Amino acid sequence: EKIWKNALKAHDRLIASLIDLNSAVISARPIQADNLRLNQAFLWDGRYQPIRTKFYLPNEEGFYEAVWFDRGNRDFRVFEWNGVRIGVLICSEIFFNEWARYLGRLGAHIIAVPRATTAVGRWLIGLKMTAIVSGAFVISSNRVGGDLGFSGRGWVISPEGKVLASTSSNRRFVTVDIDL
Repeated sequence: EKIWKNALKAHDRLIASLIDLNSAVISARPIQADNLRLNQAFLWDGRYQPIRTKFYLPNEEGFYEAVWFDRGNRDFRVFEWNGVRIGVLICSEIFFNEWARYLGRLGAHIIAVPRATTAVGRWLIGLKMTAIVSGAFVISSNRVGGDLGFSGRGWVISPEGKVLASTSSNRRFVTVDIDL
């Protein structure tokens, strides 16, 4: 219980610090909603806007999400921001390709994938598949450091599955022009 409350407070502080950015952010964070512990994706563009909660919760060594979180709603959808149609798959949800296809059929230009992962190989493959089956650009960010050694590896991937740019623990930001 104490660890959960500390995680909520840490994420509240992080959200409060976003006010200093002159940029939009799509990420995910733990929230408490009534008696449910959820992993919620959000858009920050000067204000906090919830998008959806994580539906698929793996139970893998080091990442016991089904123990930490309650399952969110099966609410895979596209939202529009500044004329761009965006879908969100939270972390391991990329391995359920039917949802990438679904978001593509809904007209997503971009699928954002916030992650907190350590390994690189399977994530890059999963993100490329997400781009290919959806026909959308995939933009994925990742945590850096922490007790589990998050890799900081993120990617921008074309609808054809080509890596357009990548981040790492040493290269934390990239800018890519894409033609929707």
